[in-house]
Amino acid sequence: PSNTLTTGCTNFTKGRFAHPTSDRAITPREAARLQTFPDSYRFYGSYEQISTQIGNAVPVKLAEVFAHYFYELWEK
Repeated sequence: PSNTLTTGCTNFTKGRFAHPTSDRAITPREAARLQTFPDSYRFYGSYEQISTQIGNAVPVKLAEVFAHYFYELWEK
């Protein structure tokens, strides 16, 4: 579990995005894992752009659940 991620999710000064056991902010990859992106997913851009992409994203697994639900409604 984690707090809702925002575009500043890799910046320690912009919220509650500290690593739980290390004295540092979370990395973009750690933020992506919290958003359920697979480790193989590649992000492009600067560090800040990637953090923004991750912070603005709907968690992948949540989007998948909604997509299946609405597809089933559409089929009926």
